[in-house]
Amino acid sequence: MSEKVNLKNYICRAPFEDFMVFHNSTWSCCPDWMDIPFEDWSHLNPGETKELKDVWFNDINTKVREGILDGSYKYCSKTKCPFLSKLINTDENVLLNEFESNYGQSVYFGYFYKREEFFKKYNLSETDSEWKLFPKLIYFNFDYACNLKCPSCRLDTIPNRKDKFVDNILKDINEQFSNEVEMIHITGSGDPFYSNVFRKFMQTFDYKRYPKLKQIYIVSNGNMWTQEMWESVKPIHPYVREYEISIDAATKETYENKVRLNGNWDTLMANLKYHSTLKFNNRNFSFVVQDHNVREMNDFVNMIEDIYGKWSPENGYTITFRAIQDWNHQTKEWLKDRSVQEESHPLYNVLLKQLKMIGNRQHIIHNFWHLESKQTRALI
Repeated sequence: MSEKVNLKNYICRAPFEDFMVFHNSTWSCCPDWMDIPFEDWSHLNPGETKELKDVWFNDINTKVREGILDGSYKYCSKTKCPFLSKLINTDENVLLNEFESNYGQSVYFGYFYKREEFFKKYNLSETDSEWKLFPKLIYFNFDYACNLKCPSCRLDTIPNRKDKFVDNILKDINEQFSNEVEMIHITGSGDPFYSNVFRKFMQTFDYKRYPKLKQIYIVSNGNMWTQEMWESVKPIHPYVREYEISIDAATKETYENKVRLNGNWDTLMANLKYHSTLKFNNRNFSFVVQDHNVREMNDFVNMIEDIYGKWSPENGYTITFRAIQDWNHQTKEWLKDRSVQEESHPLYNVLLKQLKMIGNRQHIIHNFWHLESKQTRALI
């Protein structure tokens, strides 16, 4: 008999360790996975920013952390977050075994600590009233500049800014957090190789400014990540052990004409094959599921396997399928037509069949675990 998960036993590290800095707001994890922003900058004048330390320690942050510590997770989406959704839909006994075998922090349920291990790591107790923990992971999401115009993300390409806004945020991070940061995540909102500021940061990276840094994680669409480009950012090579390429397709037609506008499939394939010759601890490949590509989900898994070989602990990579999100740039009707995860969508059953074909494999993550129908449960 399955045992219901007690969320109080598991602490998500995100609001205690992660700081996502966007051009108009800050968050502790993916905005679509939370019901409250850390700080909304939309009312500020163009180019104006907030003191980042004040944002990190503000009242909103405190509420989010308290909601996790009391086990309610009341500011977190229990359906949209793939990690929390999977945690909730896993038997408690399975979780205990998983966490015990990974010394209190699950690899499979990557964001979570066992409660006692969290307090032990930070030398804290349940009675501590103040949480003066500085972020260990900072997301460089504050430059939206990108060479593609994917309809799920934006309506047009976003060029590099001509003002000093992005430079100023980077300066604030360097001055206020660099001594404590252990990981930098560049970017999830544009492309790091297209952004003038981020590309310069990588090309001229000064490790002395980040004495505790262990890793730089790159998120890219892969089109500009050529061999020449990679060789130009050599200062960051020792820190890049893992990366993510967002692709969203398994065919040239879908990629170039439906989901990744301005992208070049042949260039991407050449770059992926080049990346396969490089040594990394892990590689991640993401796929935003929508009406145009839902039939290609299993083909996408096979495509990655063809390029990088069969998955194994020694040949590690992760494939992540995500439901399309509302970034408030498209109409509600457009979003409804794309949202195949809704039971009323004509392609809903296609999604279920694809999930069945993919199966429950350790290196594949998705946020469809919350689908509640009996048919879905049987298929997954």
